[in-house]
Order: sequence, then structure tokens, then C-alpha cells
Amino acid sequence: MSDGVLLVSIVLGAVVILGLVQAWLNLGAASPPGIPVPWLSGPFGQQIRGDALLFFYSPRCPTCRAMYPHIERLADHEEQIFAVDVIQDAQLARAFGIEAVPTLIRIKDGLIRDTRVGMVPRASIEAMVRILTTGR
Repeated sequence: MSDGVLLVSIVLGAVVILGLVQAWLNLGAASPPGIPVPWLSGPFGQQIRGDALLFFYSPRCPTCRAMYPHIERLADHEEQIFAVDVIQDAQLARAFGIEAVPTLIRIKDGLIRDTRVGMVPRASIEAMVRILTTGR
């Protein structure tokens, strides 16, 4: 192998590794505030009145299954928490640009205000719900 080909291979490998590390570090990071919500016509869009917390999950996802009971308990007390199965509601998942599950999206004043991807600690979920219900 020539020195030029080896150098190109090393540089490309480093770029791929840096991209993977950056993606890993961004898991659970908040999205930029103020992204418009991709509302869909139909019953789901009509259910959401104002502020909401959306939990995108897959029944096949072990992390989703671990988080689901906690989300379900919170949803029993707060009507604006929705669990969205990305397999059954693929159109909605695509509209929100869901690329990985679990994903939590907090909507406030018709805008996406917060997004968390991956395992989210219970305290963080409760803080998202508190902001949703009290505004703080």
C-alpha cells in the first residue's frame, strides 16, 4: 500500500471515529429551542392541546420497555403525556424526525422546546413534566 493511500485511510478512519464519538456525546442532549411542531391532521394532532410531552418508543426496544412504566405512571396524572409507538405511528415518527428510540419531546406554546434521546433518568423526565405543568 502506498503512503498516500495509507494516509487517506487513516484520515477517513479518524473522521468516522470522531463522528461516532460526537453522536454518542449528543445522546440525551437538548435540541435547540423553538423548533415548530410538525402537526399532523387527524386524531392525534387534535388530542394535543397546547403543551405536551411525547414519548416515542418501540415495544422491541429494551431501553423503551424500561422507561415505559414510569412514563405510564406520569401519564395517569397528566393528560398531556403521550406514548407514541414508532411502528404503529410511523407517519408521526417520521414527521418528528425520530431516528432513535426512546425519544422524549417536550412541546410548549406550539414549539418543540426540549428533546432527549436514549435512556433518560427518572428525575429528568419528572423535571420535563414539571416544566410542562407549571412552566418552571
